[in-house]
Amino acid sequence: MRNDSTKIEERVTRTMAKSSRDYKIDWIRALCSLTIILAHVNAPNLINQIRAFDVIALVLISGMSFGLTEEKEYRTYIVARTKKLLLPTYLMITTIFVMSYVAAAILNIEKLYTNEQMIRSFFLLSDGSMGYVWIVRVYFTIALIMPLCRNLIKRIETIKCFILALGTLLILGVGLYYLGASFQTPLVYTLYSDYIYNTFVYGCVSFAGLWFVSNKDKWRGFLFVSTVCFLVCQIVVIINGNGFSPNAYKYPPRLYYCSYGVLVALVLYAMIRNGKNKIVIWLSRNSFSLYLWHILVLRVFGLVTKIKVLNRFETMWGIEYVFVLVGAVLLTFLWGTILRIVRRKRS
Repeated sequence: MRNDSTKIEERVTRTMAKSSRDYKIDWIRALCSLTIILAHVNAPNLINQIRAFDVIALVLISGMSFGLTEEKEYRTYIVARTKKLLLPTYLMITTIFVMSYVAAAILNIEKLYTNEQMIRSFFLLSDGSMGYVWIVRVYFTIALIMPLCRNLIKRIETIKCFILALGTLLILGVGLYYLGASFQTPLVYTLYSDYIYNTFVYGCVSFAGLWFVSNKDKWRGFLFVSTVCFLVCQIVVIINGNGFSPNAYKYPPRLYYCSYGVLVALVLYAMIRNGKNKIVIWLSRNSFSLYLWHILVLRVFGLVTKIKVLNRFETMWGIEYVFVLVGAVLLTFLWGTILRIVRRKRS
């Protein structure tokens, strides 16, 4: 009887969790999974500027998602994040390097990656690596500090306290930015920028998402703050002779870039209906796998276009986008199917 009652309680809990699921987060994550690929296929500048909200939006909703999960023992939580983020990433990096070595030998072309690029890639650096893997470092480093942020959030109950906290973090962030600018050694600057400054900035964004999910009734105040920040930054950028260009302030991430991403994410959250959609949920749940597989497909496309007959496709960003997206979706689906078959056999 106890086992039956326990099973019933577990089913009720799962049903309640599903019914209370915030599908808006799935919609935003799915959209960002589609737009983030545009950054890697040489899309026109205007499209690149418009879609520049995606990384910040993903980091913001990662904080929201964390706020909706149950608290776990810190070591258990970190081990789980390591398995989910680092292990598949390193496997993908290794696969790409092996494939590129074999392809270079077959096509009789120069080696595609230097030893330094390989080392920097495994350190997930944004500068001098194979590219695209830096976002994994962002996800992992902010995961390290999220449990601490959860404890801090409990003490910030009003929008005024939240604004004060953001103002304090902004001042600290400016100090960290100029501290990094003082480093003369490129490698030291890269390590500081990637692991200290970037973690701080993206951690603040995730912190804001964590606060938002616990204070949804104050969303108008949050939207107002992000709108004011973005407009002030946009005016300053225009005065300095530039137009709409948030993507230009991405490396390292600055207030203009961050406020744009947060603003768009909040507008999307307000506009999207909290409705269930199987395709959207699949894209959301497999967003990280899609990202990793799209890196591999990008590299395959790059190698294919080195063949003289197919060289002209190298500059056709629309075709490249469709090729990469479809390839990443198919590989993600195939890999997921293989994993399910293996799990069934084991059980």
